[in-house]
Amino acid sequence: MTAEVDLFGIFIPTPIVLGVLAYVAKAGLSRLLARWPFGRRMHGQPVFEVAMFLVLFAALVRATTFLNP
Repeated sequence: MTAEVDLFGIFIPTPIVLGVLAYVAKAGLSRLLARWPFGRRMHGQPVFEVAMFLVLFAALVRATTFLNP
């Protein structure tokens, strides 16, 4: 994983960028799940959403580590 991302001269730490990307992906998946009957009847939905965010964040970190060793 690279240390920081240069955005118009402002250096932003990579975990912040990956966290925002994981949040956007989680929001999209949550909306998709809400359309299915399984998503509406799920118990412990906040715990599931936190777990989904962590899995997406870990996958993004792993992907950036794999692409840029």
